[in-house]
Amino acid sequence: MQDQNTFGGRVTRFFALLGFVFVVTVTIVVTQRLSDDALALIVGIAIAGIPLTAVIVMGGYFLIKTRTQSQPQQIAQTQPIVLAIPQMQAPQPQSPMQFWEQQTPAIGQSKRTFQIGETYD
Repeated sequence: MQDQNTFGGRVTRFFALLGFVFVVTVTIVVTQRLSDDALALIVGIAIAGIPLTAVIVMGGYFLIKTRTQSQPQQIAQTQPIVLAIPQMQAPQPQSPMQFWEQQTPAIGQSKRTFQIGETYD
């Protein structure tokens, strides 16, 4: 009995009563102001919407439940992925002159010869 007399319990009952009074007032005002056709449309939408909402909620619950149940099984069945990284040797540091000598022939020692045009012997 002490739980019902707490401040939170009283506030909850107050808002529940306020919500009920609001719903009754809106229902009375709407039914007296709307025509018969508009009222029939609202009632038809409400009657069709309640089962549709229930189906959507059940479908969402089913999807969430199946996803949470299937995830641990998928994790347990998968094999770990192992990547083998090949060993690479770093290039030996060279001085700029050694690199230049490897790339260019010495003066007077031409590896390639080019001939442009015709030769007249």
